[in-house]
Amino acid sequence: AGWGWHLETGTHALHMILAGVFDRYPGLQLILGHWGEMIPFYLDRFAEMLTQTATYLQRPIADYFLQQVYVTPSGMFTLPQFLLTLQVMGADRIMYAVDYPYGKNEHGRTFLEQAPMSPADRAKIAHGNAEKVLKL
Repeated sequence: AGWGWHLETGTHALHMILAGVFDRYPGLQLILGHWGEMIPFYLDRFAEMLTQTATYLQRPIADYFLQQVYVTPSGMFTLPQFLLTLQVMGADRIMYAVDYPYGKNEHGRTFLEQAPMSPADRAKIAHGNAEKVLKL
């Protein structure tokens, strides 16, 4: 579960993009856990290599991920992954989440309170983005 889940879930999300699902459903918003299931780390590579062959898509591959996907930490309260995701995706595409019942979540609140970000970004990540996408 530690590696395969993340790899397979990220692969499925990428397949959704390449299959044109987001072109057919332009209002669709996908939420991926675990800091985007490795996609933010590889997003530039995907954009560089796959955009050349996916000429049938209406937009560049990275645009789909940056405009129609939200990511959550899902209990992975780690600063390097957070900073990478924040840099790649921006605070508007990150939502706070724990990994109940699978992970230990006692550090979640502390992480959210202490991670280096502006108060406005903290509010978006803590609740604002979820309120928006889930219409709460």
